Amino acid sequence: MADDLGNIDDLLASLAHKQTLQRERAAARLGRWLRALPAEPEASDLTTLSTIEAGVLAACEAEAWEGRQGGFLGARKLLSERAPADAFVAGAVAAACARLEDPEARVRLAVAEAFLALATLRGAALLADVHERLLGSIDANFELLAQSAAERKKEGDDEAEAAGYDSADGYNTVEGTERPAGERLSGKAAASLAERGSSEGGAGWKCLETGLKALERVVEGCKGELGEWLPKVIAPVLRSASHTNRFVREVGLHAAATLCRHLPAAALGEYASPLEAQLRAGLCDNWSQVRYAASTATRAFCGKLSPLSPASEAALLPPMCLNRYYVAEGVRRYSQQTWHELYGDGGAPRAPCGGAMLGARKSRRPTHPSPPLPRDRRGGAHPPRRRLLLRRHG
Repeated sequence: MADDLGNIDDLLASLAHKQTLQRERAAARLGRWLRALPAEPEASDLTTLSTIEAGVLAACEAEAWEGRQGGFLGARKLLSERAPADAFVAGAVAAACARLEDPEARVRLAVAEAFLALATLRGAALLADVHERLLGSIDANFELLAQSAAERKKEGDDEAEAAGYDSADGYNTVEGTERPAGERLSGKAAASLAERGSSEGGAGWKCLETGLKALERVVEGCKGELGEWLPKVIAPVLRSASHTNRFVREVGLHAAATLCRHLPAAALGEYASPLEAQLRAGLCDNWSQVRYAASTATRAFCGKLSPLSPASEAALLPPMCLNRYYVAEGVRRYSQQTWHELYGDGGAPRAPCGGAMLGARKSRRPTHPSPPLPRDRRGGAHPPRRRLLLRRHG
């Protein structure tokens, strides 16, 4: 069997390869070998397995981020394809907790997937070992909201300068990409761009987004059987609804959707009111990605608690109704399908939402401004239009 795997050193080197495709192929090869192992492996296969487990744990602490990502890819295969040794599981838990705030986002995402495999293997018992590190990381990064405006602006100025924008005079300073005369940003506009960079652009929030993603994977792996940990797990998910960063709001709503899919109806009903508030805010968000995430969570929520109570219908149906006519096609079609699943063709909710229906009819009109009038060569309005204006006003 070891011959099918090839050289072990080559496999571990491929897991740390600079090319993503090579790392993924090595992880897939490891998974095929693990699936092909018999229920009672030979002594040589057990020796090979022990060597691979040690190499994968070492890779999780590699200096290069590619090696760390490959290590967690391999760890997920070892955890999910067959029951690993207890020592390897403990080492994987320690490595995942240590790399929750890795400088490289791709490593943090691989850590989240490793948490999925660990939670599938150990269930809610995993939270006893990781809750302090995982929930502590999320809480600590939420505290960035307490930064002063001056600190946020300084962070944004540094990021804008790295991107080639000078907040003092407001133009791009990267060589060969200077703004032409007349197109310079004002100092206020450049400062606003820098501040948006640290709040809405995703920078400045460190590991909060990936921390919530890891928490979502733990919930998914536990199949919603969180027991006494449910209040502590759901608190940061609900808290993310009011976060200033749109990416955090989006991943928080994806986590809410996972909770709605996996929690028992009785447990979900206890948190119906705060979840409805989070979903309603997401369905009305300015960003279409956030609205889509809220739409998926709303469908899961309504499907689990169907038929909805009048209070739930009054809270969720008006924004859901409006989103059936939203300008973004993905949100629009998903909302239409959710409505069809809940009420069928021509179905109507129990809760009165006539105002929402009226708003939906009005929202069919295009929300974008009308295109400009055609211009003639002299820069004026088109001659027929000019004659019409003269006839009306002159």
